Amino acid sequence: MRFHRIMPVPAESPFYKAVAYDLAGVAYTRLWRAETFSPTDLSAITIMLEGTEPVDYLSNPLSLPLCSHRFRDVILAMCAGQVEFVPIRLHSPAGVEDRYLFINVTRQVDCVDLERSLVPKRPGRTKPHVIEFAFADDRIPDGVHILKVPECSTSIFLSEPLARSFVGGFTGFGFIPNRL
Repeated sequence: MRFHRIMPVPAESPFYKAVAYDLAGVAYTRLWRAETFSPTDLSAITIMLEGTEPVDYLSNPLSLPLCSHRFRDVILAMCAGQVEFVPIRLHSPAGVEDRYLFINVTRQVDCVDLERSLVPKRPGRTKPHVIEFAFADDRIPDGVHILKVPECSTSIFLSEPLARSFVGGFTGFGFIPNRL
């Protein structure tokens, strides 16, 4: 089955921006800068929205997968039990908002076919850096429509049927199909 990697697309509005801060008020620029950050402790992160342009998949400096309730509803229609959604409190000029959810994909599947994937040779690297993913279909359990892979634990992959379910003006994301 064909899978697609979901990629955030920063909003094009000049009025939209997301900035994340730690408890001390220091702005994060990358998730790995937040050494003690754990997705289960999202209360330690403050994300400030500048502007009011709502999107369905929120690009942010921590690369956290944050989605709207509308996005969640599409996922849950096909993937009940394969993903959890944690409410996130965001701050904006209008006050505290709860329009976004953290996506916690609970299924990690070792299904990347490294022979068919595009993996540049990098001397000294112990973990492969996959540019384009190819999947071994026989290693993906039946009924799985959303997953993560060990080679890239920050990316979320959606099955072709699930990706096609996003119709009707969803914003803030796009899909990169895997190699066949």
